[in-house]
Amino acid sequence: MQSYCKAALCLLLLASPALTQMPGQRSAPSLTTEEAIERRNPPPQIIDGRAVTRVTVTRERGRNGARERLVFTPADGRFKATVEDRTRDGLPDYVTIEFHGQNNWWRFEFTTYGLGINMAPGSYVNCQRAAFSEGTAGLDIGANHSGCNTLTGSFTIYDVRFDYSKGRPELASFAASFEQQCGIDVQGMLYFNAVPKDETH
Repeated sequence: MQSYCKAALCLLLLASPALTQMPGQRSAPSLTTEEAIERRNPPPQIIDGRAVTRVTVTRERGRNGARERLVFTPADGRFKATVEDRTRDGLPDYVTIEFHGQNNWWRFEFTTYGLGINMAPGSYVNCQRAAFSEGTAGLDIGANHSGCNTLTGSFTIYDVRFDYSKGRPELASFAASFEQQCGIDVQGMLYFNAVPKDETH
């Protein structure tokens, strides 16, 4: 009789996850079949064949008003994009795109967190320096490890999309024009895996 009770108790323990769970151990959440398949196979990002990665910058050179126009593509160096969620609501509000070339390093920062909103298409004016923007949108264009302590500027986002398939959001596409004043004016157009705006229709 005693052996039978021990065997029955073992079967009960094996059949009941709640009884075999160790103290302090968390049970894994249960997923439906559809949820499990979606996590293993997130929806693919649709890539438009017209999309390009390119930045065009026009800037002042010296005090005589001369202007220089620069164009960079992946053939000239490497582009890197990062996103942040400074309002911590799960949606990005800060985009940084860097270009690393042989003799050129550029950094482009755009943010809407100072406005308390997420990054979305639209025009943003009266910008402050991105890292310190409060109550306004933020912008910061720097080259070769130099930049501005204070600035004003504006930018217009034509396209911004994020990829959430890997858990943390990544920049899928971005297109924006920008203008920055801080002693030396800089203006231009930036595409990151985006269709040029004159080809979107």
